[in-house]
Amino acid sequence: MAYRKTPAEISRLQAARERLISCATSVVAEVGWSQASVTAVADSAGIAAGSVYQHFPSKAAPAEPAVGAERLDFRRRYRALWAEVVREGVATGQLPPQNAEITAAALTGAIGEVLVDPLGTPDENATEELLTDLTAAALRCAGAPTA
Repeated sequence: MAYRKTPAEISRLQAARERLISCATSVVAEVGWSQASVTAVADSAGIAAGSVYQHFPSKAAPAEPAVGAERLDFRRRYRALWAEVVREGVATGQLPPQNAEITAAALTGAIGEVLVDPLGTPDENATEELLTDLTAAALRCAGAPTA
């Protein structure tokens, strides 16, 4: 006969998993993704590092909710910054009338996608060119007149 987990055991495992996610969130917030480790998460939770793998298949798994939340917060802050810049541009006549929130969301997403590869393999010589091209693209997307 196959073993079936009891409701109490399922509840206990879910609580342990949520605790590990909370600990991973704290560790990532404190030291950043690159410095976060299974050992640090386990230490924070008061368990052995190997026990983390009873709940998650990889190092990344317990921190994924934390990274996702951090990424969402990052994108929201940048969207708000872009929206303010677009509103100012519209108010001063430098940009055509538009929905600043939609333009800001589009720019935030587009810029994030553009930076994925260059940030993964930084090249000091290409940084200035990338910033120039990215600035020009953002201004075109917002409808700024070309020089």
